[in-house]
Amino acid sequence: MPLLEVRDLSVELQTHRGPAFAVRNVNFTLERGASLGLIGESGCGKSMTAMALMGLLPENARVTGSIRFDGKELVGLPERDLCALRGNRIGMIFRSR
Repeated sequence: MPLLEVRDLSVELQTHRGPAFAVRNVNFTLERGASLGLIGESGCGKSMTAMALMGLLPENARVTGSIRFDGKELVGLPERDLCALRGNRIGMIFRSR
């Protein structure tokens, strides 16, 4: 079983101009002990993808698709359950400039 499996992940933001996709239909699998890099141009959705994995998106975001971490579905998981995972099982290192 993969450590992380992302299927058809989309993040839609509600803006004053209407809905806008920040991420559209992303798929990847990360096996235990492996590394994964998200590479792309500025504004292509790298950070929004990572934030979706952590459950740290803004309130105006809607996530569809599936994020399975160690077999557990994260999309739709209550905030308290996500908090229990963050820092203990899953984390993010933000790049400073």
